[in-house]
Amino acid sequence: MQLAVDAAARESMWRAVEGSFRLGAALIDEGGRVMEATPGLARVFGADSLGGAPLAAHVAEEDRGALAHALREVAGGAPERVLRLRPPAASGPASLELRLVRGEDPTRPLTAIVADRSEQERIERSLLHTERLRLLGEMLLGSAHELNNLLAVILSTSDAVPNPEDAALLRSATEDARRVVSRLYSFGRAPSGDERPERVAPEELLREALEFTRVRWQRQASAAGVSIEVKTRYDACEPVLVARSELRHALVNLIVNAIDAMPRGGVLRLSSGRDGDAAFLRVADTGTGFASEARERILEPFFSTKGEAGLGLGLSIVVATVARHGGQLVADSTPEYGSVFEIRLPLAGEEDAALTPERDAHPLPAPCRVLVVEDNAELRSIVTRILRRDGHEVAEADSAEAALALDLGPGRCDVVIADLSLPGMSGLELASALRAGGHTMPIVLTSAWGVELDESLRQARGVSSVLPKPYRLDALRAALAAAQQDAQPG
Repeated sequence: MQLAVDAAARESMWRAVEGSFRLGAALIDEGGRVMEATPGLARVFGADSLGGAPLAAHVAEEDRGALAHALREVAGGAPERVLRLRPPAASGPASLELRLVRGEDPTRPLTAIVADRSEQERIERSLLHTERLRLLGEMLLGSAHELNNLLAVILSTSDAVPNPEDAALLRSATEDARRVVSRLYSFGRAPSGDERPERVAPEELLREALEFTRVRWQRQASAAGVSIEVKTRYDACEPVLVARSELRHALVNLIVNAIDAMPRGGVLRLSSGRDGDAAFLRVADTGTGFASEARERILEPFFSTKGEAGLGLGLSIVVATVARHGGQLVADSTPEYGSVFEIRLPLAGEEDAALTPERDAHPLPAPCRVLVVEDNAELRSIVTRILRRDGHEVAEADSAEAALALDLGPGRCDVVIADLSLPGMSGLELASALRAGGHTMPIVLTSAWGVELDESLRQARGVSSVLPKPYRLDALRAALAAAQQDAQPG
């Protein structure tokens, strides 16, 4: 059959390219030969001209079989077929879609519509990442309660570590882990103010981050049979006002990325100092680096240079953390020579000195009778032992129902410390039951879920405070002392 390219066929071809992602269209005979094409379509396929040549000659060899099959089906009566094409030209779009359409008039050529799918595929990848994050979030939230209980056991026993430096490092790492879990709970919400800002020397943050990561990168280098050399330069600089663990976590992220970028070993350089009215904290490596096109997107969420091994969120979280502190993250890299990431932060003013928290300033609670209600046996045992060591008389229960079965009459119990998420009745329901039974002792709730109780709800249930897990011994003592204060008349 002789196919004719008439005005109606040309009009159909031009209508086909109306759309923001459509690059062009062509009229094709049943044998797959291009009869006519819109201007510019040849460049998409890396050719000077498409006219008169089979379309298959301009697509990747791996796609020619699928194209031939689609042409046969449309020529045989199918209204349309759609297939994906590999990028035919290095300078063109990253992904193409070819749609073959047969009109109602069989005497007219087939219309081939070529569209750029790059943006659509980027959106699809982002949606897949989002779904992965949603599932990951559900898994994390499901296990966070037990994780915080385990951290509470570690933190509560850190005072028993004989070496003071090891004990301090253990407490600091556990506190950081607790805050990481807390940020997972509040992801997407404004910061809850869990950690007060304090004045810290920039070099101190870098030293702490290096110490936190030392075991990981030394083990990684040893296993790979390579050497990681660390060079530091800390110039004199005024303090910065930061949430210490948040900035330390951001620096840990940068150091881990730097180590991952040096699979054959190399030099890790850490430096800090003052530049104008800002402090800088710099993490540099001699690793693989990244290309100029990646440099433009390296700080975007979901963009990763690690392929399937990375979610592409680490650096975007660092960006958000630095921005919350009024700073900026600057990145630079040269392929095969390495990368430099620099955090710039405003210097702390003299008026910020009063914001630095004083540590361990809580008074010791007076010895009293305490009921500990906790379903985690290890944590219940640790808390009971600590309170008894402090001179308190302690009773235990593993559920709200077991607690209510005890004799809690006058002189039997001064303070109740109960987990919020007990099996069966919750800690809040236990508080209500105690108040309904005429008991007036103060109640301290502990929580591994990162929840905060409304002030009016706390007061209505007689809850003195909510202590987030994991908690340090001084925090437990402070909560108990505050509860005793609440119990005093007047």
